[in-house]
Amino acid sequence: MGVGEDRGMGTRWRSAVQRQLARIGHSDTFAGSPRLLRLLDFLTAETLAGRGDGLTETLIGRAVYPRDPPYDPRIDSTVRVEMRRLRQKLAAYYGGEGNRDSIRVDVPVGSYVPLFSEVSTRPAPLSDHAAFFEPGDGVLVAVMPLQPLNRGARAATLAADLSGEIAFALGQEAAITVLAGEPVRRWSEEGRSREDIAARVGVDLFVDGTVKTAGTTVRVTLEVSSANGIVAWADRIDAPMIGGLRLQEGIAATLVSHARIDNSLARARRVRPTSVAIGCTARINRARLLLNRQTPAAVREALQRFEQVAEVYPDYARGHSGVADCLCDLYRLDLVDAAQAQRRAAAAARRALDCDPRSVEALTALATQAALFERRPDRAEAGFGEAQALGGGVRAFRGLALLLSARGRHDEAAAAMARARAVEPISTLVDIGDALCAFNAGRFSAVTALARELGRGAAALPLEIAYRAALAHALAGEAAAARALLPLIEAAAPDYPGSRFAAEEIRVRLGDADGGALALVRGGEGSHAARATLALALGDKERALAALTSAIVGREAATLWLAVDPRFAALHGDDRFKALIGDVWNG
Repeated sequence: MGVGEDRGMGTRWRSAVQRQLARIGHSDTFAGSPRLLRLLDFLTAETLAGRGDGLTETLIGRAVYPRDPPYDPRIDSTVRVEMRRLRQKLAAYYGGEGNRDSIRVDVPVGSYVPLFSEVSTRPAPLSDHAAFFEPGDGVLVAVMPLQPLNRGARAATLAADLSGEIAFALGQEAAITVLAGEPVRRWSEEGRSREDIAARVGVDLFVDGTVKTAGTTVRVTLEVSSANGIVAWADRIDAPMIGGLRLQEGIAATLVSHARIDNSLARARRVRPTSVAIGCTARINRARLLLNRQTPAAVREALQRFEQVAEVYPDYARGHSGVADCLCDLYRLDLVDAAQAQRRAAAAARRALDCDPRSVEALTALATQAALFERRPDRAEAGFGEAQALGGGVRAFRGLALLLSARGRHDEAAAAMARARAVEPISTLVDIGDALCAFNAGRFSAVTALARELGRGAAALPLEIAYRAALAHALAGEAAAARALLPLIEAAAPDYPGSRFAAEEIRVRLGDADGGALALVRGGEGSHAARATLALALGDKERALAALTSAIVGREAATLWLAVDPRFAALHGDDRFKALIGDVWNG
């Protein structure tokens, strides 16, 4: 229908029109055509206000192309030329990148009134999602200019550049349409309220933030909220002041990865979120940020938060998939046994998939379980591939990398980790994955270099990286560097049950053991795998093999990497060890 012919147009249709204009404005077809976009914006604004019938060449010329003396169509053909160019651009857009858009924009020849028509009627299957979504075409996000907290032109430039990078990165997400740049700056300068902007344009979420530099570190704080103040997501990233463009791209990619929307209906642009969805997303994203820290306390708290979401919203996939991810990580950290973790994680992942069969998070959780619990590498690899085909995510690429590493496919594992790093450049989750894969591949210098780089930051070095780095130093004969990491490993003892074994193993390999190591091997504490590695460091192959047998029977997480762990190289010629390796995988 032509919107100029329907002065009683509903709010939802107006919102859809504004969203379509935003999509056109950020398209490649209209890149570098600000005058045409300004013309289209003016024609649309007048039409939506019910003044389309009054559009004339003179009015358009004086409003869009001001002159002194005023625009005169008898001597100036700018409007006619620009209208012809606008029609050509719109035709090119809908013939290419806009060919799947649900709203079509045309300005018929001989008229200045734009016509907006619905190309196809898309079903809105909202049965189990009614509380979260309403019919629509995805999420419209306004990226407000980031505010520099430092004085000076350099800080202002960094804030402006980061605003642009974040807008660009968000715009690559399938579920999101972005408003940024000049219109948003104008709203900010005019002091318009969020409620006014949301009502006029249909914006669902606003991105605000600050940028602060201190020494060699830049801190970016972002908040995503609705017009009525519901905070859907908040995050803070500290990053080293590396090369400007690389820094901006890394921060933007990481922030967008944290805020990614995992819902197939939203990705297909069939729905838009309700206030309930925004509030629930805030809880989910907070839990995801906790999970990404990969410490026992953070993972346990994340599990509680996901369980609460799953209980309150049983028909929403993301709560259930979060529960499954937490249980997989607790198992990998030796904090829960395989049987308990598998039972609960499998039920949660299946429930998530029932809610949303194309959920990236649910498919990733199922693939992770196929690797960790079922020990079915082919099934796991296919599952990670399916998740990646739907857009992937950092856990999908990292999970595949760890699986490939365990299978000895080290070059492929490194490539998968590189893809994970591209999705989320500033990430503890990725850092730990990098360290594990590099250690298994025998690239000890890469492990120690990563630990040194992270050690210069403000955050504490993750225990898993400190442990692998200390081992790498010890195996490379760098005793002083290995000893320097011991205090950090020992300090983790209250949270990580295996940290005592880790510290003793380093001491033994450095020749600093005092008898405590043998007592740990003989005692009943810790996992069988931890006792095996400590026994092997002590040179006790028989006790190591006995402990490994028990570890495989109990499906302890560490046995996944048994075949590639450099510490077990001394057993590679032993037939009993070869038999144990054969028992790790089911296919």
